[in-house]
Amino acid sequence: MPVAAASMPAVAASAPPPAAQHDGPDDFVLLRILGNDLFPRHRKGQTRTNLALILAHEPELEDCRKRWIVNRIIDPAEEALIIDLLERSGQDYTRIPFDIGEYAGIGWAEDGFAEPGFFLSKSYEALGPEARARAEVHARRLKNIYVMNNNGGRNLALREGRGLARWVLPWDGNCFLTESGWREIRRAVLEQPDLKYFVVPMLRVSSNELLLRGQMERPAEDEPQLIFRNDAVEMFDEARPYGTRPKVDLLMRLGVPGPWDRWLADTWEAPMAPRSAEAGRFALAGWVGRLESGKPHLERSGQGTVRALARADAIVAALDWLDRQVMASRVQPERLCLYDEAKIGELASEASATLRSALKADADAALSRGPGSVADKPAPAPGAGARDYFSLARYWWPDPASPDGLPYVNRDGDDVFRSGLPGFAPERFDRMRVQQLFDDSIVLALGWAALGDGRYLDHAAGLVRTWFIDPRTRMTPHLRFAQFVHGHDSHDSTGYGILDFSGLPRLLDAVRLMERGGALSPGDGLAFRHWLRSYADWLLDSPQGRHASRRLNNHGTFYDLQIAAIAIFLGDIDALNAALRRVRERLPHQFAPDGSQPRELARSRPRHYSYLNLVGWIAIARLAESVGDDLWNYEAADGRSLRKVLRWLIDRCDARDWPKGLPVEAERLAVEPLRAAYSAKYEPEQAGPAPQPPFSLDPMLGMAPFWPLQR
Repeated sequence: MPVAAASMPAVAASAPPPAAQHDGPDDFVLLRILGNDLFPRHRKGQTRTNLALILAHEPELEDCRKRWIVNRIIDPAEEALIIDLLERSGQDYTRIPFDIGEYAGIGWAEDGFAEPGFFLSKSYEALGPEARARAEVHARRLKNIYVMNNNGGRNLALREGRGLARWVLPWDGNCFLTESGWREIRRAVLEQPDLKYFVVPMLRVSSNELLLRGQMERPAEDEPQLIFRNDAVEMFDEARPYGTRPKVDLLMRLGVPGPWDRWLADTWEAPMAPRSAEAGRFALAGWVGRLESGKPHLERSGQGTVRALARADAIVAALDWLDRQVMASRVQPERLCLYDEAKIGELASEASATLRSALKADADAALSRGPGSVADKPAPAPGAGARDYFSLARYWWPDPASPDGLPYVNRDGDDVFRSGLPGFAPERFDRMRVQQLFDDSIVLALGWAALGDGRYLDHAAGLVRTWFIDPRTRMTPHLRFAQFVHGHDSHDSTGYGILDFSGLPRLLDAVRLMERGGALSPGDGLAFRHWLRSYADWLLDSPQGRHASRRLNNHGTFYDLQIAAIAIFLGDIDALNAALRRVRERLPHQFAPDGSQPRELARSRPRHYSYLNLVGWIAIARLAESVGDDLWNYEAADGRSLRKVLRWLIDRCDARDWPKGLPVEAERLAVEPLRAAYSAKYEPEQAGPAPQPPFSLDPMLGMAPFWPLQR
């Protein structure tokens, strides 16, 4: 009959047996734990297939009761089939349920790695494929412990078994006992009843037929199963997840020798527990067969490394599949991500008259501009076409010592576009046009949403069609020639120019409003998404994109911002989860424990870049918030957090010791959106006065227009 398992506290390494124990004769209870099929380590349905084989062919075992633990099966259909099979066969079982809501609250494991942000470090880059796979498993350790519940299931079996029999066998669900094998086990135990632990060698078979015929193709020498007397103290360590030698930890505590004594541990793996006071007090007892996994090539002798890699891949795949389910339930691509629907709705109130008036003025002004296109520039980049985006790196200047100025030389912090040199007029390049596109599109769309003027939305839609949809004028979906440096990189940029599209997330909110208002047709929407998908693929696969993804300063921040924004818009759950995880890895590289940003402070314009990077982080936090992920309150293992960094910069906004900072008035204005975000997220009970104009800042500061309307 079925029993529901109550939630029980985790067991670290050992625990005293419960007060109530079975004090009867030398009988046995075999509790087998039925877990998840993990592809590619197992064949789908293999747990159920093996269960059916056991129920049909395993003999009755003298003096032994049989029970089952249905252990957090993540596939509801598969779990239902397993339970149906147990119930039709009259089997007793306990079900440990899987709860997707509980799983959704479990984060990534950061402990053990050589440094914070390990997966964006040189230490990680230096690892080989096998070590990287194991590191990925470790990063999912907390998720793994909950889902696989490997040692948790074993300990539940131990607890149940102690009240049912003198000898408890908390075994894996794929264990199969032959009649002769059980006789050997039972005889060995009954001959030495003073011992509390018995070790049962296991035979990994390539074909179940061998076990059914009672044959052994080789000696039983695989990782054994254990038998416990019901007053045994030792238990399994539930902090050791599946795939990281969870049973071996107990074998080593008991002093059971084996090949695991020679296995090397990864540096991030917790050390094995010290020897138990009961170490050495065990004996061998018979043997047990391990049914096939559905992957016979993995069961052959000498395939331990291949099995380990397949197991690591399977763990990652299963947990990523669950993460996908969690995020898919949260993502609504049509919902605004940066801007707040409620705040936009409140613009009709008298209290919002100043903000509403400013929005109308800016939307009216935007009606007179555009539509612009990348095809408007007088000449493309060297080696590029007319519709290839083209901008120049603003801190690279013609070399005065060279007749043709080539190659350009770096003067970090000195903007060549402020020089007045011929050839550097902003209209000759695309950056000013794309910035205007991003800002005008959202201002017009917000103007329509707040004021109901259809002219705004129609004009915004025209901007989008011209830049992304019309075959004659649309931009090719890449930034190969963004922040181009003449005389360098064989006419390709390095990836720094991806920063030019930092305003893309606000455009996506604008497009959502255009579609909601019918200004973009379904065909327009499809064409825009096709462009966006191509651009996202370029970000993920190009040398420039890969370079930007590895940057540990504001360039990496704005790369993740774009990936996350596009992923939400397109419903690309895998890309979104990867970006949000990468953001967490990026945080300790960018933020110091005191809240400063060392990489930005090292720049020639430290105030500007410290501010700019935080603008990107706030935008990412808002995107994450829109899909139920709280970056606002996330803390790295050593306490670094977005909250600390915001506080650090706000406290220093009026400081005079910033070299080459922004003009004082611009500094004061720029910090207001940060101050407002801090108050809203961390001190809502201390709300200050309503935001005052200007509500749109210098585009070079990165803050989206009408920031008081954001989340």
